[in-house]
Amino acid sequence: MSKILIIEDDPILLESLADFLQEEGMHALMAENGRKGVELAVKELPDLILCDILMPKMNGYNVFEKLKSNVTTSLIPFIFLTAKAEREDILYGMTMGADDYITKPIDFDELLARITRRMEKTRETIRRSEIKYHAVFETAHDAILLIRLADLYIIDVNQAACTMLGYSREEMLELPGRRFIQNVDFREVIENQDAGNRDIQEFHNIETTWKRKDGKQIQVLVSGKMVTIFAENFLFMMAQDITERKNNEQQLILAKVKAEESDRLKSSILSNISHELRTPLNGILGFSELLQDDLRETEYLPMIENIHLSGRRLMSTLNSIINLSQLQAGKVTMVFKDIDLVAAMKSACKSFEELLNEKKLYLKTELPGEIIVNTDQQLFKQLFRQIFDNAVKFTQKGGITIRAKIVTQDNIQYQTIKIEDTGIGIDEKFYEMIFHEFRQVSEGYNRTFQGSGLGLTISRKICELMKGKITVESTPGKGTTITIWLPATRTEQPGAIEPEEPERSLQPPPVIRTREVPLVLLVEDNAVNKNLVELFLKPTYRMDHAFDGKTAIKMATETKYDAVLMDINLGLGMDGIEATKRIKSIPGYENTSIIAVTGYTMIGDRERLIAEGCTHYIAKPFEKSAFLAIVKEAVFGRESMD
Repeated sequence: MSKILIIEDDPILLESLADFLQEEGMHALMAENGRKGVELAVKELPDLILCDILMPKMNGYNVFEKLKSNVTTSLIPFIFLTAKAEREDILYGMTMGADDYITKPIDFDELLARITRRMEKTRETIRRSEIKYHAVFETAHDAILLIRLADLYIIDVNQAACTMLGYSREEMLELPGRRFIQNVDFREVIENQDAGNRDIQEFHNIETTWKRKDGKQIQVLVSGKMVTIFAENFLFMMAQDITERKNNEQQLILAKVKAEESDRLKSSILSNISHELRTPLNGILGFSELLQDDLRETEYLPMIENIHLSGRRLMSTLNSIINLSQLQAGKVTMVFKDIDLVAAMKSACKSFEELLNEKKLYLKTELPGEIIVNTDQQLFKQLFRQIFDNAVKFTQKGGITIRAKIVTQDNIQYQTIKIEDTGIGIDEKFYEMIFHEFRQVSEGYNRTFQGSGLGLTISRKICELMKGKITVESTPGKGTTITIWLPATRTEQPGAIEPEEPERSLQPPPVIRTREVPLVLLVEDNAVNKNLVELFLKPTYRMDHAFDGKTAIKMATETKYDAVLMDINLGLGMDGIEATKRIKSIPGYENTSIIAVTGYTMIGDRERLIAEGCTHYIAKPFEKSAFLAIVKEAVFGRESMD
């Protein structure tokens, strides 16, 4: 017997329609308003619905939308009842997706014909839908289950679910879902849905543990939705076996942890190597520098100069190896901001003035007043120094010219910097080789030039980090041009250009001291470095010394120092960073300059130490002039450097 739901607020018409349908052998369900009609439709799942359009509170359109949004009632044929004059209402209802309409006053014979025709059509549609559903259901790659929520028994299941859990279909249909669902009560999941989503009552991508027939536990990703069929609640479930994926993820996590640990170990080793080599080099270079002055008029001067030169060469090689290792390990933090490349290049060139004069080489610049590019200032200066150093190294006569130009290539605008030398030049076949680690055109026992062969390798790595590139043009015997290509970008913020950063400190200058002979405290656990600093400071400064942080804090409490020279690695016990923080907390030391004098010189170490409280930074090994310049600034203020 077909069930027909009639939703009509006119009680006489409602009774008449019900009587007629009953006489025709159908079971009539009656609802005098839209709300009751929706409740009956969900509960009884009628074969067809007749619904008036114009009803108070919930009209026929509202009823239609409500039922079509519910998966269990969405396929029920829906016929609107409307007056003949309501043509616009009829058109609107049909555009919403209604199956048909009957105009009032109702022709009962026509009504019967339309109901019969519509139900036959719907049965055929449902039959075809069932065929498609079963085809999809059975061939789906994911496991699909239909579970009765009252007792969690399985009502239907596809082959993928049987395969995943190791049961036959017959065995699955006799099982409660709780047999293999280990750690999730889906009834609780449904009940805990947000109140605003109670009509939806679904969940997505819950990770659960299921138990197979053979006892093996598998990881499963589940999504589900509650459906109501004949007043019973069911859970329609889709599940994926993600055990292999989770195992792979775990392996990736372990690999990542190992890689990170390896990186930390590598960084620690590099940092320790750098510190342990720089500390003795500080003594070698420092004392050899002092001896050059004392033995200038003796036969020993060439020996001392060779010692100093050898130490500087070793220092240069160490710097290159450490820098390359950091770049390759991705341990460089980029700080992009608008900088003036002209100012940065002029600053870098100053350190080469003595060598240029010694080799009688000219330096020409064809640059505008400023070149503003959004890039990393410190890395650009390091990049420029590496290339400029190569140009000076391989040029014996003539000189170096620096040019700048905007170039568009592949629809990208680049700011190019050309460093042209009149040196030995290289053959085109060696262009790529010179960018490889430890490679030079002249190699082996008879190589012409000294050096690690890392300068251009480091330059290319830095340029890639800055989203740029390096190109080479050269003619043997006439010279080489290295071109730096950087994206010609800048932020559109007037006045945002960063000034050239000073090499010494990041802090405002301290208050000028009034003591006639400044008193400084050196915190250093290495006796060689202690003796060297003491000689460097004489006779301009008086110096007290502490071998460890604890002693330094006690001395600072008892005596007011004009500045503190702080080694960072102080051996056992408190390190220099902790000692710095504690001294800064002593009343009267809030604005006292604390200079980090350290062998920790890897990329980022300077910024880290400044951030921890040091006001100035100098790397070991250091030259006397550079060291005294920083001490002077720390004691007397920035204006003392002018």
